[in-house]
Amino acid sequence: MGMDNVESFEWIIFRIPEVRTSLIAMTFLSFLYSSLMYLGFSKFTAIPIEPSMVFYLAVMLFILPALVAGEIYTLVLPDYPRHWGYFLVAANQFFTFVFGMILTGANSSVNAWRIVWLGLITLFLVNTLVLTLTLGSKHLKKIVLVSLIQPLIVLLVGNHYLSPFLQFRWWDYASNLGVLLFTGLVLGLLLHVIQYLVGSNVSNVSAFNLTSGLLQKKQQALDLGYPANPEVHTLQIENEEGKATIGVPWVHPGPLGAFGGGELSTTVIEKLNQGVGNGFFMHVPSNHEADMADPDDAEKILDEVERPEMYDEASKMIKKDYSLGTLYGRRFDGKNLVFMQIPDYDDYEMSVVRDCVDLDSTLVVDLHNHIDEETSQVVWSDTAKAEELRRMLKDFVSELEDQEVSEYNAGFDTDLTGDIPVFTWVEEVDGQRTLVYGIEGNGSTERLQELHESINEDFDEAVFFTTDTHASIHEMAKGSRVDENRLRESIARAKETLGEAGIGLGTGKAEGVKLLQSDYQGLIYSINIMIRLLPLALISMYVLMVLWLI
Repeated sequence: MGMDNVESFEWIIFRIPEVRTSLIAMTFLSFLYSSLMYLGFSKFTAIPIEPSMVFYLAVMLFILPALVAGEIYTLVLPDYPRHWGYFLVAANQFFTFVFGMILTGANSSVNAWRIVWLGLITLFLVNTLVLTLTLGSKHLKKIVLVSLIQPLIVLLVGNHYLSPFLQFRWWDYASNLGVLLFTGLVLGLLLHVIQYLVGSNVSNVSAFNLTSGLLQKKQQALDLGYPANPEVHTLQIENEEGKATIGVPWVHPGPLGAFGGGELSTTVIEKLNQGVGNGFFMHVPSNHEADMADPDDAEKILDEVERPEMYDEASKMIKKDYSLGTLYGRRFDGKNLVFMQIPDYDDYEMSVVRDCVDLDSTLVVDLHNHIDEETSQVVWSDTAKAEELRRMLKDFVSELEDQEVSEYNAGFDTDLTGDIPVFTWVEEVDGQRTLVYGIEGNGSTERLQELHESINEDFDEAVFFTTDTHASIHEMAKGSRVDENRLRESIARAKETLGEAGIGLGTGKAEGVKLLQSDYQGLIYSINIMIRLLPLALISMYVLMVLWLI
């Protein structure tokens, strides 16, 4: 997925601190900023300044404008979380400090005046840009007005102290205020140009809605895609302790965040574990062309997750290495379960696998356990790699069908207590004990690979998978990791429930699910425009503004 640059959004997704944390930081930093500014003015300017000015600057220049603006954001913009507003004004406190320190080096009143207004314009542009990208364009008029609050209060406070030294007249204020509003207009035009370019690649997609949806994690449908009827496999294990139901739809989790099917795996896991339920999600070989356009279509998929016919005999798990990768699998009364581990490939055009196996009798799971960012290649249909993959799958399924079956024993556990859901499944057939375990995640890590080697020592075979979730973009940005002890405890609980069991595989079809298909490429082109053009355009605009004021 790396070539799509979708993961470039991760750097703007982070955990916003709570209001209390922001307030404590703002108060401490305000006094630090004002102390440094006091030292700067005392050392580098001829302006007479008393030590009491430290308290004045901290309260009036930093704390008061931030508190007023932070509260107004919440009152005027109801969709904007309060703790986000306080984080934004805290960031603007830092910009105020930076320009305050630059001001101490001004060699004339004219230069000082320009620095003051460059700082005020910076605060206004930061507010306008952040609020627009977070909320979208529906509150644009309110955004422009509230974006003026913090810089105007800073201006009033600065004017109260500096006006005797700068001695500028009212039209000097009016002309520079006009420049400030003009830069806001230019920013608005720039954002609309980007929106136009995005729309030229894919219709009915708003650049503002993309960014605001990512930041606020709101479930949103993309007005894209084509109706399809994807197959939905139901893999179920049952013993005297209960049953575990695994949903395996022939769609791809994505494209990202809360858009389309980005939270598909999370939704399936949550629904299958409601009440006394126990279940998980597995990922078929697929790519982003099989992403859902509408998150509500997850219900259509869940409707097809039903109880299949159960069998109490299965073959041992076999493993076979090929030049392209490794396949694991077992069979049970005419059904085949195949786990596919291909280290050098991340995704697969769906027809590569789906068209070479009988989906009524064979389930192919992509383990998707490569190390993050290790690969981003796709196996496309009608390529040499596609033919090689088909040959190895056909060979492996043929070997599975020759395997003898024996009494099937299994135990399982689903752990949702941490940030990352975990599923463990222990099986025993004819003296062979195996483990299949997975996490709600997108790729593995070196530490998980090491952990897997350790776990593998306790079993004849151990298979690790991830769900290839794209809902976890916020969790990845927070650096969430699987608790190793929790994973081992889940395996221990699965062992404890090991007993005579049944296993079954069912196949249904989810009617009328919109998949992105060819629209995905248009969406990616749009994202690439935002990633590349927006920073370049903003930097260029800011440089021109600096040159203009100078």
